[in-house]
Amino acid sequence: MSNKIIVVLFLIMVSPVIAQEYTFDTIVESTFSSKFSPDQKNTDIFNTEDYSYSMQIYQKNDSLIARIIDTDNLVRHYFHFPKNNFTESNYYKSDSLQFNKNNYKFSFSTPKGRLDEKKVVFKILDDKDKIVSKYKLKVILKDSDLFQIFKNSILETVTFNAIVPRINFLVLESRGYNTSGNFTSYKVDTINEIDLKLSVPEFQQ
Repeated sequence: MSNKIIVVLFLIMVSPVIAQEYTFDTIVESTFSSKFSPDQKNTDIFNTEDYSYSMQIYQKNDSLIARIIDTDNLVRHYFHFPKNNFTESNYYKSDSLQFNKNNYKFSFSTPKGRLDEKKVVFKILDDKDKIVSKYKLKVILKDSDLFQIFKNSILETVTFNAIVPRINFLVLESRGYNTSGNFTSYKVDTINEIDLKLSVPEFQQ
């Protein structure tokens, strides 16, 4: 399921002052569905050794728009590049990211199923232990924590909450209700290694 992809370094030359360099090692293409966004195709890029930031890529007209969300520095960086051309990226803005940590608790059921793929029930509970969100997950066990790919891809309301499963796994599929009560589904279409470093100019909060 995993192939090595080497991507040319994105060059962002609008400022001589370099404040932050981001390194990415995994690219995930997935399908997300909800009442408002059926069969939405997503591309997300991660550093599986540091989930404090990730990058989302989406199409707008004839360009691809990329957004880096950096929760440690509370900033988002935006840039675009011509479709299918990773060598001509253009940084165009950054803005502040508001810190919003909910008082939630999290629980995982014991994985059950066959050796390679297992089923897990993931619940989000409020401070009175009432279930506010519940997902049925199809997972595959891994040597490192890849649950964070799922978290950073679709669980926006818990962006600043630490969620650490008892065992390491990758979420292949999910079906369930989010904290707004809307039914959603998620499926990993492809996951590949990538070698990408990206520098962005200084941002003044």
